[in-house]
Amino acid sequence: MVDIALAAFLLIGIPMLVVWRERSGIRRSRIARYRSAVLMISGCLSVLALQWAFANRNASALGLRLPPTKLGWICLLGAALLMATLAVAARRKEDVSAKDADDPFPQTTVERAGYILFAFAAGSGWEILYRGFLLWFLIPLVGIVAAIGLAVLAYGVAHGIKDRRMLMASIASALVFTTAYGVTHEILWLMLIHTGLPLIALMAPREQPS
Repeated sequence: MVDIALAAFLLIGIPMLVVWRERSGIRRSRIARYRSAVLMISGCLSVLALQWAFANRNASALGLRLPPTKLGWICLLGAALLMATLAVAARRKEDVSAKDADDPFPQTTVERAGYILFAFAAGSGWEILYRGFLLWFLIPLVGIVAAIGLAVLAYGVAHGIKDRRMLMASIASALVFTTAYGVTHEILWLMLIHTGLPLIALMAPREQPS
């Protein structure tokens, strides 16, 4: 029952909550957004960890293999090289002006700390939950193709539907990540990329509002 409830929350609960927030017009501060995301991810991971321990399941079922397999090491090396290349490119960008209150990037030291915490929580947590757990749960029920489709759609909607361009980008990135996990069954390299991308984006010079 815990597996079913957690899967339902990831597939339906979180997307519905995000859509409701968008339609309600509630505007939250950046810190509030970072905090709520970290708490939600931490709560889901805690439930998953307790269930995994209670059922005596191996973490490798979620793609968490320590030490990684040979394929896992190759993927990790490739991900590290990609992140290093993107980090160098980000530092060479020209200043990017901050947009408005909806801009997810932090403007203050406190917001920066919250953003970094969020990046680590989302980068590791969403990969374990939406890739590792959901595919483990869905594949025996509906097959790998439908499992990937459901996980991708839920993850995309969980990033919001108000901005259609961002929705398509979220679905496209989720499709790449989920398919990559479905092929490799290794999740550590995806966690590295998912954590690294928002941190690298933070490294790009940004013009602070006056």
